[in-house]
Amino acid sequence: MTFMLIPAGSFVKGSPPDEEGRSDSKEEQKRVNISEPFYLGQTEVTEAQFATLYGKEYLCSTTPHSVPVTNIYWCDAVCYCRLLTQWAHDRGIFLGWKFLLPTGNQWEYACRAGSTTRFSSGEGLGDLERVAWTSGAVRDVAQKEPNAWGLYDMHGNVAEWYSDSFSKYRGGHVGSEIAAFRAAATDYKFFDHTKDPCIGFRIALVRDGGSFPPVESPTSSPNDVTATRENLPQKKHFHPYKTKR
Repeated sequence: MTFMLIPAGSFVKGSPPDEEGRSDSKEEQKRVNISEPFYLGQTEVTEAQFATLYGKEYLCSTTPHSVPVTNIYWCDAVCYCRLLTQWAHDRGIFLGWKFLLPTGNQWEYACRAGSTTRFSSGEGLGDLERVAWTSGAVRDVAQKEPNAWGLYDMHGNVAEWYSDSFSKYRGGHVGSEIAAFRAAATDYKFFDHTKDPCIGFRIALVRDGGSFPPVESPTSSPNDVTATRENLPQKKHFHPYKTKR
């Protein structure tokens, strides 16, 4: 699992009224400051990486299990981040840092990677196709071009849960309309506690009182260290309504 450094800065969140595909009044543009740098997974969490903590029953496909994990609840994604943080801290690594789902602001900032266009790669469908799978089956991660900050699949393949809400996701997926792939777009699940074969997640590594940068290289994640389910903390089930985030 590789993490890319996302620099501190600011960006214009949302979309202009005349952007093609815009339909959500909540996309009103405003400038947002990202006050601290953070790290973000270069790809979505894969089946193999998720199964390291949750067990082989989450390996839905045949080998090599490098497709994004899907069909999980938002609270499972949150729990994975907590387990990974606890697992790292128990081993004395990434102290003063924690793994989390990115916020909506962090996600859009990282997706845009300095761009102001409809997609991070440009305005047109040809630009989108360079960086995104927009139809067909879910593919292995990192098969298209990355964005300017080295992040793969921020548009397309599978959509991604983020921390602000357990019913919202971003990025579009292989079953989405083109408008959903826009950097500013947010989609909603109609049920508040559900999962989907086209929704996965990626994780952020953020400072929690520690020094910057972390002592450990964020490009070598704790997932690279040998671990078995027996020496990992037990999974804890919880409902999003009852969970502090």
